[in-house]
Amino acid sequence: MLTHYPPSELNDPTITFLKGNIANAIDRALKAAAGKNVVIIGASVAQQSIEAGLIDEIFIHIVPILLGDGIPLFRHKNFSYTKLRLIKSTQSGQITNLHFRVSQ
Repeated sequence: MLTHYPPSELNDPTITFLKGNIANAIDRALKAAAGKNVVIIGASVAQQSIEAGLIDEIFIHIVPILLGDGIPLFRHKNFSYTKLRLIKSTQSGQITNLHFRVSQ
């Protein structure tokens, strides 16, 4: 887990807390995943990863709820846009799932 405030004591040996550079955190996550997918959750970490060119796919789940606060998921500081190519879209009830490949 990437955090500004790692806990002083860790009771679960399956969890590693990281602090610092997003590229180093993603590198460690990829090594730990051993060829499997790394899932990034959280707007700030996702933004940093996109800006650093470390994201190859994005899954977006659209639900019929509007939230009025928080960090926008795709606000970019260092460039104007990121091209996405739709791989798949599905719908289940009122939920729409979008799967994109990031074109950089």
